[in-house]
Amino acid sequence: MRVLVIGGDGYCGWATALYLSNRGYEVAILDSLVRRHWDLELCVETLTPIAPIQHRLQRWRDLTGKSIDLFIGDITNYDFLSKTLHKFEPEAIVHFGEQRSAPFSMIDREHAVLTQVNNVVGTLNLLYAMREDFPDCHLVKLGTMGEYGTPNIDIEEGYITIEHNGRKDTLPYPKQPGSFYHLCYDDQTEVLTRNGWKLFKDVSPEDEVATRQLSSAQLVYAKPTALMSYYYEGQMYCLEGRRLDLCVTPNHRMVTSYKKRDDSEQMRFEVAGEILHKYNRYHIGCEWEGEEVATFTLPGYSYLNGGYVPTTKPPVEIRMDDWLCFLGWYIAEGSVDSGRKKAPNRIAVPQKSGLHSDQVALALGRIADAIGCSYSAYPIKDSDLIVHYLFSTQLAVYLKHLGKSYDKHIPKELLNLSRRQLRILFDALMEGDGTWMNREKDYGRYYTVSRQLADDVQEIAIKLGLSANVSRFGNEYRVNITKSTICQVNQFPEEPNDWMEDYCGQVYCCEVPGDGIVLVRRNGKPVWCGNSKVHDSHNIHFACRMWGLRATDLNQGVVYGVLTEETGMDELLINRLDYDGVFGTALNRFCIQAAIGHPITVYGKGGQTRGFLDIRDTVRCMEIALANPAAAGEFRVFNQFTEMFSVGDLAMMVKKASHSLGLDVEINHLDNPRIEKEEHYFNAKNTSLLSLGLQPHYLSEALIDSLLNFAVKYQHRVDKNQILPKVSWHR
Repeated sequence: MRVLVIGGDGYCGWATALYLSNRGYEVAILDSLVRRHWDLELCVETLTPIAPIQHRLQRWRDLTGKSIDLFIGDITNYDFLSKTLHKFEPEAIVHFGEQRSAPFSMIDREHAVLTQVNNVVGTLNLLYAMREDFPDCHLVKLGTMGEYGTPNIDIEEGYITIEHNGRKDTLPYPKQPGSFYHLCYDDQTEVLTRNGWKLFKDVSPEDEVATRQLSSAQLVYAKPTALMSYYYEGQMYCLEGRRLDLCVTPNHRMVTSYKKRDDSEQMRFEVAGEILHKYNRYHIGCEWEGEEVATFTLPGYSYLNGGYVPTTKPPVEIRMDDWLCFLGWYIAEGSVDSGRKKAPNRIAVPQKSGLHSDQVALALGRIADAIGCSYSAYPIKDSDLIVHYLFSTQLAVYLKHLGKSYDKHIPKELLNLSRRQLRILFDALMEGDGTWMNREKDYGRYYTVSRQLADDVQEIAIKLGLSANVSRFGNEYRVNITKSTICQVNQFPEEPNDWMEDYCGQVYCCEVPGDGIVLVRRNGKPVWCGNSKVHDSHNIHFACRMWGLRATDLNQGVVYGVLTEETGMDELLINRLDYDGVFGTALNRFCIQAAIGHPITVYGKGGQTRGFLDIRDTVRCMEIALANPAAAGEFRVFNQFTEMFSVGDLAMMVKKASHSLGLDVEINHLDNPRIEKEEHYFNAKNTSLLSLGLQPHYLSEALIDSLLNFAVKYQHRVDKNQILPKVSWHR
């Protein structure tokens, strides 16, 4: 069998490539050698001396007479990947080519993005290349048990059977990773933040974006845990209707709903590419709590009295409800006239005589009473207009900051008020520059020449539980408002609202806490939509179902050990052994710390329980998966580990073994740099590989002794400055 090992220069990849070659497989390695570059970037070295890969492969050939082809390049480069596949023509692909370190991805934004581009784009390229020319090739991808998180139920192997409302189905097991996996939007999509609508490319880590949960429509702002941007070339799923506009990658998680028998809406996630031309329902509105604020503080200001003596006007407290009513009328209809000598800084709000004029008089009169200024109203000759005036320099100075006609806006802090108070502001805005189409106010419009004001009014309407989109006619913006917050699409099969189209450019996403739902907008039309996690697994699953590919996802536990039969043949074939805070794994790191007399560093309480396995079992699992391929269209998941230990238990085992070798070792509990449960239930299933013939190498004191002796041999290469963690999950 011809097997291409992607990432064959790494810890698991190198051991696997030699193991398969030694057992008669025709093996090639594809690697960008970026793992060596990351060592240089982080100023760390693996404990063991690693020769250039060309020297390693030559030594393997000298010792065994077996050749391993080498292709150096990056699988995020589709042309390179495609040419490599055509040249080697693999029957199976073992994919180790993802950046595996959670701490590495958490260093900063750049490393998070690098991780996503490397992992997500690389795997997508591989899937497309397989679909085009190698549809029968079996993909074996190394995943991680970390995708599951630490749920309070048993972890099945990839899938779980669920009974709900009298029906049963087998679904992918829920994933709760602590790393970044996303599906993306095009470059015209915006997301609502606490500072208004922003294109994804303009969102910063400090922004808070609007989120909700499947089970709750409550709008809550949360900082994104990751921001993604990468180049994408391929098809996009597009959806457009009168109130809806989306353009997303085909495997994007869409937030839709269906109507239950009691007429309630059941929210759900669906994959974009799977719902093409299907009837669906999307949600636009929300529930909003906000903050009830009693008063508004009109800022004080200083001026020169008589041109010589500086005078300060103190701030003035105004009842917030009165201020909002006034501000709505001012934003809609008012202006500041600061050029008149007889009445400098005069605030004017014109209105036709009648009910609205009476409302303006009441609103301005309350402000005049609050700040102690003059109010008057004058009818315009030969007109039904009445102009209402306030005369206050202090008020005028503040209002000038809210812009003139083309750049008027509502102060951002007011957009976070309670729903009741937002209603006061909204009603005054609509009375001034809006119109309702019926008495029930089911549908209405707000008109303005300010784009920012249109966005602000839209945000208020959404927080009031309404649906609102922004459209432009010439120089005017219209905010189209309706009570209905459910948008139906593909109601008529002969005239679908969605289609697939080619796309070439940047795509964006952000990850947020909870269910991963954000409020996005495209061409002024907002909708709740998903972001996605464990992206590569979703992509592979999607490709298998859509294109009939065959894949095995090996969710691997924490690997320990350094020697296999092959890597132990010669010093030039030796494998990596990382101990630093970024790439070092628990047991390997503990043994090296013990060997140099450094305290064993346990993060937090040490109750974190994980699955573990020996590197010799890793290579055997790969062979088992290759020898028993998945069927066409099957996405198969095996949990690849042999034993479960808590981190604290491992530390105690290393300490005990160290004492038998005469090493005096202490255990130190450090503040946990990660955000994770330190005591939890953990029971994962791992029967599939065992049933296919895996005979595990269980962790023993003798094995720990060999690791310790190995660490002692190379202890002179340890940089003690790299032992403690330097990357934190905390803000």
